[in-house]
Amino acid sequence: MKYLIGQPPVNPLLRFFAAAVAAITLAVAVFFGAVVFVVITGLLVVLGTVFWMRCWWLGRQLRSGHKPSATSGRPDDGVIEAEYTVVSKRED
Repeated sequence: MKYLIGQPPVNPLLRFFAAAVAAITLAVAVFFGAVVFVVITGLLVVLGTVFWMRCWWLGRQLRSGHKPSATSGRPDDGVIEAEYTVVSKRED
């Protein structure tokens, strides 16, 4: 069973050119596949690390008795506490 679309070229120079084009195409396809594989693997490693760190952080907060929240843990009552020192007094 032949899967050849046409007859192979008879000229040896054309045969060499066809083989060179096929080899270059194969090399580019393998290189492109390797790059895609490395990029996808890198993304999976980064996302897995972020997910693992998030789970570890939530577990750490639960073990220590703190409620996990987006704020620093203090209630938001609208009051800002601060200390200040008067550097110079304005005289009118």
